[in-house]
Amino acid sequence: MTEFRQFLWRKNFPALDEKHRSVSVETSADVPYERYYQVVTAIAAAGGVIAILTD
Repeated sequence: MTEFRQFLWRKNFPALDEKHRSVSVETSADVPYERYYQVVTAIAAAGGVIAILTD
């Protein structure tokens, strides 16, 4: 998660136009809720906008 957070912060979402802040998250049934929560909160904290993909 540390590397993922660093990657997100390097994107500098707040400096981007709103249409370029979207981050797609594809969920899987075998991913624990805690990991999903860590991912979406990291994206939001970095200024990204979460787009959740479902089947």
